[in-house]
Formats: sequence, structure tokens, C-alpha cells
Amino acid sequence: MDTVLYHQKLLEHYTYNWGKEYKILTWQKGFYDDLGDHFRILEFPPITERNMWIYATVGMSCLEDEFGLELHMFSGEQDQMLVESLIGC
Repeated sequence: MDTVLYHQKLLEHYTYNWGKEYKILTWQKGFYDDLGDHFRILEFPPITERNMWIYATVGMSCLEDEFGLELHMFSGEQDQMLVESLIGC
């Protein structure tokens, strides 16, 4: 499976579970540029069934990694600082 297909499948998983509305966020400080061209942080707003904001990585793992790792954070408030936390992990 190539990297684009991996990211597509991961996004399908996220939107199936958390809703189709999301924003792609970037962070201009720290390690963001070191994570590669395909790395993204997604922000999912609260919906009726879930009263929390979700911040999730896409592309934290490399395709070649034996055990893929993507991170998510749940927050009662919209908080752009969580983007920095996910990048610095």
C-alpha cells in the first residue's frame, strides 16, 4: 500500500467515526517541517453525538513502519495549542 492510499484509508476511518467536517491545521514552529510533506493535523468539531473537539494526526507514521502510530486528542474546547502537543510527541 502506498503512502497516499494509507492516508486516504486513515481519513476514511476518521470521517466515518468523527464526521465529515474537519479542518487541516498547520503549525509554523517546532518540528512540523521535519514530519514530511504528507503530515497533517485534523481538527474535528463537536457534533450532536459527541460534544468534544478532536485533533488527530495523519501521516505521523511512515508506510514502512512495522507498527503504525497516529495520535488523537479530545478536548472540551477548541484549542490550537493541541496541534503543537501532537507535533512535539
